[in-house]
Amino acid sequence: MKTENKFFGGKMTFGYDKDENGFFIPIEKEQEVIREMLLMRKQVKSYRDISSEISKSTRKKFPLSWTHKIIQRETQAVA
Repeated sequence: MKTENKFFGGKMTFGYDKDENGFFIPIEKEQEVIREMLLMRKQVKSYRDISSEISKSTRKKFPLSWTHKIIQRETQAVA
């Protein structure tokens, strides 16, 4: 189902919204945060450091587990 890039219910994925047909569309503001996370990870920063820096810069709490899931999801999508 995920391969169809379609929303089938549940909690919305960070960085994406859904259109009227249920397909994921990127939210540019959140995509910038995701790109920043990926850049920090390429700079060999720990997930804890990334989580802390993103939380400070966005003023939104990014738990360590959430940061890890977002980075893993986006790196698997690229691969």
